[in-house]
Amino acid sequence: MESTTGIGKIACESISFLMIRRYRMLFVNDPYIPKMLYDNNIEVPKPEELWTPDEDTKWGCDWKAENMLISALSVDEYYRISHCKTAKEIWDTLDVTFEGTNDVKQSKTNALTQEFELFRMKDGETIADMQKRIIYLINRLHGLGNTFSNKLCTNKILRCLSRE
Repeated sequence: MESTTGIGKIACESISFLMIRRYRMLFVNDPYIPKMLYDNNIEVPKPEELWTPDEDTKWGCDWKAENMLISALSVDEYYRISHCKTAKEIWDTLDVTFEGTNDVKQSKTNALTQEFELFRMKDGETIADMQKRIIYLINRLHGLGNTFSNKLCTNKILRCLSRE
């Protein structure tokens, strides 16, 4: 699943990039829950008072990741994930909400690629405004996993310039 490459449109400026990288594994793996063997070798959750310090630390990572995600959300976004019980569930819900399913991502990629191919400078548009538009388009494509070389982007911009 490509969900760990970005957070989409979530207002996440307050989240440290390093914190996301540190807890990233929790967004793709289920949370750590200490277990123990019971009668007939049946695995059951271990009571909290029997946890080792290492187990307590591992379990705390999910809580930290959950907190990190929740603190970056607006109230409306929070209501979308308030039913989720783990950081992974929150991440998956936000991923589908803001990035869409694989079919939606493919449709977005196709539409944005076509927009890139047909990109032209508008009448009366300044070079700075055109540059903003194409960079925005390239960044959206990059967010969906499509990358373009600097050479290709530069050539595209030069071809799009009007003679005015």
